[in-house]
Amino acid sequence: MGTVLYTGFAAHPEDLRWGLLASSILDTVLCQNPALRYHTFTPKRLVGVDVGVLDHGSGDELLCLLDARHGCLIKGFDHESPMSPHARDEFRAWPGVLDEAPRELLAHLEEPEFRREETTFCVWRGRTDKCWWRGEVQEPDEGEWSATLLDHIFLDAGAYLSWAREHYSRKDIPSGPVEAVYGSCRIDEATVRAINPKADLDMVSRELAAMGVPFA
Repeated sequence: MGTVLYTGFAAHPEDLRWGLLASSILDTVLCQNPALRYHTFTPKRLVGVDVGVLDHGSGDELLCLLDARHGCLIKGFDHESPMSPHARDEFRAWPGVLDEAPRELLAHLEEPEFRREETTFCVWRGRTDKCWWRGEVQEPDEGEWSATLLDHIFLDAGAYLSWAREHYSRKDIPSGPVEAVYGSCRIDEATVRAINPKADLDMVSRELAAMGVPFA
């Protein structure tokens, strides 16, 4: 086993963090029930590590670990993948998926809530790397099932808006306020009202404060 260049994802870590934070801000405004949100972002969830989560709600999940010292690791779980530990006799990550990841990043997956065993896809980028890497894996014929999870990391307002209008059945979500959030990763009361007139401002304020997001 070894590592191979991963060309299916090219985001710079700073752009990744920005996109995860912006989409989490917008999900907080659009969805009043935290348990039903697709995107969440927790700064400094671990020491020096920001954590973004994309929860499909049907068993699929993408975990993004942004370590200020060591780089980034993205771990995906596709519950329908033949690489899932639930589809095999051994309850562990598919051989080679995690084995070659940098140990400093891999150590974060020892947190029980991150469910290391439930990994069907993983890419990483060290702090000094210029590209993303993955393990050299002998995969089933079905191919990289979990790679499609990366499609829901929205790095720009247009991509998020197209998804949100469909996901939330809200064709009327205005583009201007969404672009403003992606442009600054901050939000004010007028922007919240423009995006979701029914939003609970007290709840939004509390949750944005937990993300370190200015709100006025």
